[in-house]
Amino acid sequence: SDLGAPNRTQCPSWWPSLQMEFWLLSAPGAPNRTAARKALDERIREFASTHDLRVPELKVGTLDALVQLSEDLAKFDTFGESVANKVYSFQSDILQTEMEKNSEKTVKAAELKEKLAEMLNVYGRTLDAYLTKFEWDAQKYNGAGFVKDVAAEITQRLSGIESELKARVQAFNKVKGSLQAIGRKANGSLLIRSLHEIVKPDNFVLNSEFLVTLLVVVPRALYQEWYSSYSTISQLVVPKSSELLSEDNEYGLFNVTVFRKIAQDFRNAAREKKFVVRDFEFVQEDIQAQKAELSTLQSDMSKKMAQSSAWCKSAFSDSFSAWVHLKVLRVFVESVLRYGLPINFETVVVRPQKKYVRTARKTLQLLYAHLDGSVSTSDSGKNVEVAGVGVSHDYHPYVSFTLDITPFLSSSA
Repeated sequence: SDLGAPNRTQCPSWWPSLQMEFWLLSAPGAPNRTAARKALDERIREFASTHDLRVPELKVGTLDALVQLSEDLAKFDTFGESVANKVYSFQSDILQTEMEKNSEKTVKAAELKEKLAEMLNVYGRTLDAYLTKFEWDAQKYNGAGFVKDVAAEITQRLSGIESELKARVQAFNKVKGSLQAIGRKANGSLLIRSLHEIVKPDNFVLNSEFLVTLLVVVPRALYQEWYSSYSTISQLVVPKSSELLSEDNEYGLFNVTVFRKIAQDFRNAAREKKFVVRDFEFVQEDIQAQKAELSTLQSDMSKKMAQSSAWCKSAFSDSFSAWVHLKVLRVFVESVLRYGLPINFETVVVRPQKKYVRTARKTLQLLYAHLDGSVSTSDSGKNVEVAGVGVSHDYHPYVSFTLDITPFLSSSA
């Protein structure tokens, strides 16, 4: 609907820059739309700001089709919200991975959310700016077509975003999982961690037909016992062949050289003394291959993070915008069902001040109580079956749908 009211209530300068909740609202444009808007602004200006919501006058089709579409749009609305949330969550995962990689520490939730709030917007505008200055995207969605076809266009776009999102998330998680597995091996205790980064060629007797160097994990409390007994744990142990190569909070890693033919006997005897012989053989080619694999995975991860982060910014704009367009369609359809044809209703975005949400609702209830005498002021906001519409939601004598952007805001907003 074309809004012609000359005066608009604006947010006072002391309001927070972002409000959590927005109401997409419509009421009959009687005696005319300008007068209807003026009455709304005057009654609610202390508790909320109002903003133009220009809705194209779409073709509605039959009444039966419109009633069915009303029910379908409720499902589409939920779907649109879920896609926007999934894109947001994926961007959050990417950002957290990147921040933890750079800082090498766990990122606080508040810090992550604040960073996300800076990154994610809708075509270069903040979420609240997009809502309070909403314009129908005629390039994507035909504002002169049948409302059912437009709804199908929007949900098809959302389905495409969701499909690509699934593929990107799967690819990202595969590489991330591989890196995490390598990380666990690199950062775990000496009992399980990869030893390729610890040992060096000169820690081993290499290329010997008869001798082999074993790596043994010894509890720190048993160091003295190791030093005094390793050469006699079994026969054919090379004397003075053991040294401490590395240690963590619980264990130390020692090397020891034995004759190949008694290596298994040494393992068995060492186990009885709580010394663990790691299954490891020094092969330079294996070490180089592992380093190359890690480098490839890290490069792949960096590339996927950069590409997916750029995609998320675009996809979030598209999915959030599509979700809002579905909300607008719901306002249009419910308004036609509630107020009838020809189209003559005023549509606005109401942004309630956080501490006056209930007061703003009550004020609207009183302003529009005459639209439905069967519902008292105490019924406002209750879950009521809407006569003739076939859907159940928070009922008001005027058409209203809530859009909550709280999940996308930083805790400091």
